[in-house]
Amino acid sequence: MTEIAETDVVGFKLAGGEDAQAIADAVRMRYPDARIEIFPAYFSVERAGRIDIDMREVSETLGRPYGVSEFMVTMSSYHGRIDVTGDRVTLSAEIARRDQEGER
Repeated sequence: MTEIAETDVVGFKLAGGEDAQAIADAVRMRYPDARIEIFPAYFSVERAGRIDIDMREVSETLGRPYGVSEFMVTMSSYHGRIDVTGDRVTLSAEIARRDQEGER
């Protein structure tokens, strides 16, 4: 039987390309401790606890407007609790811990 271990690592996968590079660069600038791996077809971004992606920062990196809807198309999968508010996407591990302790 496979054992499931608790973790507070959150992250997402991005379809490779210019947008993915800009998102990874924006995350790297805000979170130097983020683990970003680049593969031939996709990018993997992970960090302990929380990742906030501000589309204004991605827009600055790209040099053109970039919105949440475009981010959602580029993001192929994620792990963690996702919250989309305005022009910001947040991935958090906080809810998983509360659920396990019975606090909801």
